[in-house]
Amino acid sequence: MRFLFCIIIFIFLFSCKSTNHGFKTLVTTFETDKKYTFENRHYKLDSNARKTDNFSLDRKNITLLGLFRIQNTFSQYVSIEIGKNDSLRLSSLGDSARIFSFKLRRRKHYYQYFSERDILEIPPIVSFFYGRRKVDRLRIALTNSGELIVNNKYVDHNNILFLGGGGEYNQIFTYKLY
Repeated sequence: MRFLFCIIIFIFLFSCKSTNHGFKTLVTTFETDKKYTFENRHYKLDSNARKTDNFSLDRKNITLLGLFRIQNTFSQYVSIEIGKNDSLRLSSLGDSARIFSFKLRRRKHYYQYFSERDILEIPPIVSFFYGRRKVDRLRIALTNSGELIVNNKYVDHNNILFLGGGGEYNQIFTYKLY
């Protein structure tokens, strides 16, 4: 009986804290096969990230293309098109027009894109003995006023038995419609 009580306590200690999708405003669905054009630089940033000695975080100059890990492409505007099969087409509008494609997962009113997802838990679901979780996720939604909201969540946690460490941040970028 005491062993069962200890297992239940550990489950509560390692359980997830929230199922909120991270958007504080009302969001609408994207129309498929319609092009939306947004500025490449965000005008609003809501962040819970803290700067420490070990973890320097400079997210003020991040662009929409940079969130998708597209480097060396300079553009003032980005065109977004969501296909019928939940595929995302990003087009950089500028001197050199380039097109990038990504596979998304559709949720209620937003789309998810995982640029990195590495989860290992022993035993599964409750990482009692060993756990490693490294996730870099983007959630994309459209507001009622036509702005693009991108929720960027990065998680890097490790644990062995009761010893654990790591960090995470959650940032919400807002982009204006062009």
